[in-house]
Amino acid sequence: MKGYGLKTVVIGAAFCLCTVLPVLASTEAVGMPLTQTNEVVQHTTVVTSDKGQFTFEFPWEVSSAQTIDTVTLSKQGAVEGSTVGFALQLHDGAKMTVTRRSNQPQEGVSLEEWNSTWYDTPIEGLSDAEYVNVWKRFDPKVAAYPYVTGGYLPDERMTAARWSYVVKDETHPLPIRFELDLIPKTDPQHRYVMTLEYTKKGAYQLDTLKGLEKQLQPMSSKLDRPHSTGEYKFSSLPVVAKELPIQDGKQLVDLYRNEVFRGKQTKQHKEDVYIYDTSVKIETADTVDSMSETSESTARGVGRDKTVGDTVVTSVHIDTKGQVELTKHIQ
Repeated sequence: MKGYGLKTVVIGAAFCLCTVLPVLASTEAVGMPLTQTNEVVQHTTVVTSDKGQFTFEFPWEVSSAQTIDTVTLSKQGAVEGSTVGFALQLHDGAKMTVTRRSNQPQEGVSLEEWNSTWYDTPIEGLSDAEYVNVWKRFDPKVAAYPYVTGGYLPDERMTAARWSYVVKDETHPLPIRFELDLIPKTDPQHRYVMTLEYTKKGAYQLDTLKGLEKQLQPMSSKLDRPHSTGEYKFSSLPVVAKELPIQDGKQLVDLYRNEVFRGKQTKQHKEDVYIYDTSVKIETADTVDSMSETSESTARGVGRDKTVGDTVVTSVHIDTKGQVELTKHIQ
C-alpha cells in the first residue's frame, strides 16, 4: 500500500488489518515523523439504517457499534413486529441505542387512539407534570425512581414526540436514562426510539438531549409497511447483532493520515464518523500549515498563502466483509 498520490485505494475482501496497518506504520520506522495535529475541534457521528429507514446525527464519539435486528412474536408464534437499528457505546462509557420499532397497539385499541394518548390520557395539551403523574400512576417501578421528568415536544412532523429523563438508584451501573420516542405522521406504524444511559449527572445537558429530536430523521419516502393489530407482547428472542469495525477504521484512518501528510503540522482537525448497517466510514478534514507543501497543491502550481493552508480531506470506508476504500482530496 504505497503510492498514495492516487486519490482512491481499494483493498479487496482479502483485506486484513494485521497486514495493512504495519505497512502504513512503517513510515515511522524509516524515520518519517508522524503528523502533528491539534486536538479534534469538531466531531460528528451519523448513523444510517437502510433496513430501519432512518438517520440520526449527534456530536459524540462512538467507541463501538453493533447492529440490532430482532422480531416480536404472538402467543401463537407468528411474527408481529420488529426492532432494527444500532447499539452504541460512546467514548465516555455511556450506552446509546437508536432503533425503529413496530408500533403495536394494545388489543382493542385503534392505532389512532394509541398514538394520541399517554396511557389513558390524551397527549394534546398534556403538561410535563401531568405526563409524569400519569406515568407514575401506571408504572410502580417508575414511581420508585428518585427523580423522573419528561413530556411531549412540539413538532409538526410528528404525531407524538415523547421524551423522558429518569435517575435510578445507585445499584444500577448506568443510573441515568434519557429517551426520545417519536411517531412520525408519515409512518404511524413505527416508533423511532433513542435511549442514552450514563453514570454522571451533568455529563449531558438536558436541553441538548431534547434537541436531538430534530436529528432523528425517518426516511419517510420509503415507509409504507403493513400493520399488525395483534397482542402487544415482546418475546425474549435473541437479538441478531453484528459488530461494526469502528476501532479498525479509526486505527487505519490515523495511519493513513500520517502517510498522507508525512510529518506536516495541521492547524485543525475535524472528524465525521458515518455508521451504516454493514460498514463504517471515517472522514477527517485537516488544514495544513501554510508553510508546508502538499504534493497535490505543488503539482497543480497553487500559490501559497502565508496564513491559510490547504484543507485536506481523508477518509476510510471499511465494511464487515473486509472491503476497504481509502480516499483523499483537497478542498
